[in-house]
Formats: sequence, structure tokens, C-alpha cells
Amino acid sequence: MSTTKLAFEYAGNSDQPSPTSSIGTVTGIARKSKSRAGLSFDLYDPIHDISVRCCLKAAQEKTMSKALGRRARVTGTISREIGSGRPIAIRDILKIELLEDAPPGSYKLAKGAVPWQPGDLPPEEAVRRIRDI
Repeated sequence: MSTTKLAFEYAGNSDQPSPTSSIGTVTGIARKSKSRAGLSFDLYDPIHDISVRCCLKAAQEKTMSKALGRRARVTGTISREIGSGRPIAIRDILKIELLEDAPPGSYKLAKGAVPWQPGDLPPEEAVRRIRDI
């Protein structure tokens, strides 16, 4: 069985295809859904400023209450917009994984991909040289 299933369905006589669906994972901050009550919540991605609707089964309600306000990774059937590939909704949720928050100031410990050594160009000069070619 393939883990990815794509469904290209055309709505009526429209020239525009409907969203595609596939198994996948979306990461964000779990928030209570504003538009509907019940077994759903929104997964908000602050980097791309989008919310993805997550629809749960009754057995997953306890996990949802633990996840609200925290970073989570949700795996399930993701509906996506065809043109942009942006996730719209997650149904048939297989797993909700709660993620640890990064400690304050941890960004200061980040290191570059290439180790710097005395005598090397500073990054701003290297970027200028590449850009001005």
C-alpha cells in the first residue's frame, strides 16, 4: 500500500480541480477553532501565517486538550490547494506529537553551516562578492 494517495477530482463542470489529498505532517501551534465547536482545532504556522483545520475523532479529544497552546506535529490526510500546495485541512489524524518549546535565547547558540577560521572572509563580504559577480 502506498503511503501517498493523490486524488485529482474535478468539481462539476469547473475547469479548476479541487484540492488534492495525501498523507503527511504539518507542524504549528495548536489553537482552539474560532469558527466551529466540537472535535476540531486549528494548527497555526507563525512563519507562513496560515492556519490549518484539524478534524479529530472522539477518541482523540484528550490529546487535543493537552495540545492547545503548544507546538505540535500532526500527521494525517492533508488536503492541499492545487496551485500553491498550501495545507487546508487535516482529517483521519494518525498521530499528534507534542513538541518541546525552545528555551529562551537558544537562537544565540546557533552556529553557521561552514566553520569560520582566522583569515576567512566575513560572511557579509562573501555575500557581496557572490552578489556582485
